[in-house]
Amino acid sequence: MRIGIDLRMDHSGIGRYSLRLAEELVGLGGSEEYVLIAQTKRYRELERLEGRFERRLADIGWYTVSEQVRLPGILRDAKLDLVHFPNFNVPFAHRGPYVVTVHDLIHFLRKDLGTSRSDSAASLWKSLPYRVVLARAVRNADRVIAVSETTKRAIVDRLAVAPTRIDVIYEGVDAELKAQAEEPAAGGVRAPYFLCVGNAYPHKNLPRLLDAFARLQGDVLGAHQLVLAGNHGVFRSALDDRVRELGLEGRVIFPGRVTDAQLAGLYRHATALVIVSLAEGFGLPGLEAMAMGVPVLASAIDALTEIYADAALYVDPLDSEDIARGLAELGTNGSLRTALGERGVERAAEFSWRATAEATRQIYLECLDRRKRG
Repeated sequence: MRIGIDLRMDHSGIGRYSLRLAEELVGLGGSEEYVLIAQTKRYRELERLEGRFERRLADIGWYTVSEQVRLPGILRDAKLDLVHFPNFNVPFAHRGPYVVTVHDLIHFLRKDLGTSRSDSAASLWKSLPYRVVLARAVRNADRVIAVSETTKRAIVDRLAVAPTRIDVIYEGVDAELKAQAEEPAAGGVRAPYFLCVGNAYPHKNLPRLLDAFARLQGDVLGAHQLVLAGNHGVFRSALDDRVRELGLEGRVIFPGRVTDAQLAGLYRHATALVIVSLAEGFGLPGLEAMAMGVPVLASAIDALTEIYADAALYVDPLDSEDIARGLAELGTNGSLRTALGERGVERAAEFSWRATAEATRQIYLECLDRRKRG
């Protein structure tokens, strides 16, 4: 049995999910042969893997015309029995059986969240095609994987997909994270600091986080930096403007996209990891921070309370004052940080990429068996 995995998306949380899943699947054994489809950089990185797999080069960007036109041919040439798309960008011309992972339904929630007016014109223009592609990908899939019960409920409610076609498989956390050698990040990061990791799409709620951070005063809190790590794209200029308006120059640091070694260092020395999003599908950075023993300040939204349980301090993401309260509490209360750090290590230990891979492989086998039986 030949199973293809689309690894072209090699950035952000989806890129981490797809690579770690593939690494674990290759190591599980069994009679399946995996065909890993990747762009040049990741294609070369895959040489280090051992196991039953084949690489296919596909220098094709995601959400592009080329993806729609060229990728189906590459998949056909590979003679695959099943394809796993770790994101919803399934080409319309793909006719073979497939499994798709849905991480969130942010594009369907923009209006509800009140963030659509914050998007750039280009992002708004892209939103409708994304929604069409996502809806079609989910409805035509042999099986759908949701990364949380929260995401599953959203798929059922928004896309009218039968719950029996959706399997919830949690993401994992790297057990080796604590042992990762660290490298300094760019931008003049110094402790003490609060850390936020990820992109700057409006649902990430970074303007409110900046407003909350500006409220922090005093010898301890006033000495803190706010480190916003990640590729912020077209939203960076608006964030820079807000930093200037709030008089936070020198206190808010943008190290840009970071390597795993830099990320390990940022986690290790942070006062807390902050994730105050208006919506999430899973919230992997919070679990990664927990695995490092770092306390987490999180939005009191369904996905994060589901994943983090009692191992985080929760705030109202719509209330800058409440976010500031949470920052102040973690910045000054050492016993709270210790307690959350200990609970976080225990919680993160419940999630592993091996368990993610085993559950995903079972979905593959069930799909293939059903197809075989006709």
